[in-house]
Amino acid sequence: MKRRFLAIISLMLIPIFVLSGCGGTNNSDDDASEHEAITIVTYDKDFEAFEEALHEVYPEINLEFISYDGYDSTDYALTQLEAGDISDIYMVRILPDDELQKENLIDLSSYDFLSNIQLTMLEDSDVDGGVYLIPSNYKFIGIVYNKTLFEENGWEVPQSLEELEALISQIEAAGVNLSECCTEYLGSSFAYFFDTAAPDYMTSLDGQQWMSDYLDGEETATGNLEEAVEIYQKWIDLGLIKIGETPSDDDATKERFKEGNTAFLIVNGSEDLTQYEEETGDEYGLLPYLSEDGSNNTIITQVSAYYGLSADLLDDPQKLEDALKVIEFLTTDEGLESLITDSNSISSSANTVVSEDSPVYEATLLVDAGKSMPLVYSGWEDYISDIGQYSYDLIEGSISGSEFLSLLDELQAQIQMNGGQTVIADVEEDLSYEQAAQLVGAAFAEATGADCALISIGGFHGHGLENKNGVNAKIYADVDLTTNVICTFNPLGWSGSIQTMTLTGAEIKELAETGYYMEGDETPFEYVLVTKDGETLEDDETYTVACITEADEYELTDTGVTGQDALVEYLTELEVVNSDTVIWK
Repeated sequence: MKRRFLAIISLMLIPIFVLSGCGGTNNSDDDASEHEAITIVTYDKDFEAFEEALHEVYPEINLEFISYDGYDSTDYALTQLEAGDISDIYMVRILPDDELQKENLIDLSSYDFLSNIQLTMLEDSDVDGGVYLIPSNYKFIGIVYNKTLFEENGWEVPQSLEELEALISQIEAAGVNLSECCTEYLGSSFAYFFDTAAPDYMTSLDGQQWMSDYLDGEETATGNLEEAVEIYQKWIDLGLIKIGETPSDDDATKERFKEGNTAFLIVNGSEDLTQYEEETGDEYGLLPYLSEDGSNNTIITQVSAYYGLSADLLDDPQKLEDALKVIEFLTTDEGLESLITDSNSISSSANTVVSEDSPVYEATLLVDAGKSMPLVYSGWEDYISDIGQYSYDLIEGSISGSEFLSLLDELQAQIQMNGGQTVIADVEEDLSYEQAAQLVGAAFAEATGADCALISIGGFHGHGLENKNGVNAKIYADVDLTTNVICTFNPLGWSGSIQTMTLTGAEIKELAETGYYMEGDETPFEYVLVTKDGETLEDDETYTVACITEADEYELTDTGVTGQDALVEYLTELEVVNSDTVIWK
């Protein structure tokens, strides 16, 4: 039986940093030009440090990065695996279906380098005795607080929800903003409901049983989750979980926290806890999610990523040899450390020891004590976007707690009846990035009454130079087109709204030819110009353009229409998606 990463991770008993696996620098005289590149999709992850560290050991190995900087990297990784269209090195943030792993990936269970990884984490990856995906590091999710502010004001760090509630009046009296809360992704608002309920319900036997029974259609939310909703509502009423100034821009939300006058940051992910801007700013700490009396404070854990090898490599001995070297290096202390991008993550190396001065030391103690819960995700894929929206509505105050529970019950009945998320439209053939951009442009223009659309396409222009404002995903015939899958190629994500601008035909054509320039990048990303029936724009006429751009020289109008709503509505009416119907007609 597969064990979930719940209670015990042996962090304190093994000697620190003993390099194994690759055995130091490779002095091979192999010419790198003789080695075909090993591909890897970025899935919103920065691999620059890893690539540099790898080349210190294996300079002859070439890595080719395929960009994905879209809004739903987890679902796109799963979509590509389901479609059988994965890169040589496959990365995903949750464990996919066992059969998909066996069908598309190489079994790594016989390789010695697996001994470099903590055994408890490897047990989670077991698939009928095989290991197709290696866990790479893990992170702790909790409540980030401004440690410097607390020390300057003499505030005691709360150890229970009761103490936190009592502290709020002191924070507000000092003129300090209580909280910034990241809500750009529906996965965040989904997680906040489960995280706040973790200490007093979700980690209990009743809570664990309810989650299993709800997914099986055997138990409802109403009659079981009233206490959980009451706890969540308390976090909302206290002002800790809220809709902030920039609900669709987590980066802006985090920047306000980093200005130094906010006590807490609520974020569904790891956040750097070291000093800001090279030790010139505030220090941060990490609180667990607090129980009412502090007796069961709970830290949320998540494996940072899993890595495996495409089964297609079995047909190419040279590429397979190089890819095995890459995956072996990834399991070494050096390789694992190079993939850590913040101080809120811990290496999955079997040699890891966490020192008492680490910002996550107390989090590891909670894990050792069994007071942790894995981030709720696996098994909930069909529910996340809808529950995330209901949770967002609850935070916003547009629905009540009882309405929230009723919506969960209606969603469960719908998914049980349909066997999964509702399929929005039938996809009859695989579609390219350009064709996906045509579809997006048509939907955006139709929803806003625009005459045309300019949609850019993503791509890898170097580490840190990927286009989040463009279409980053293909569309696959073998994958049901659900709301989650739509978000993978939607350049506005779950909640971003469509903007328009007014330009002459000549200006639009010039922009389309020039391409989309991202700040700091000298190479433009391709624009796809979408017009109805392929209409040619007249140079002297004025048109309304639906677009996603950061160009200061153009006056943009926010339509208030979300890109996700526009795509869902357009595709629902379209019903069938193929190379003909992606053309706006």
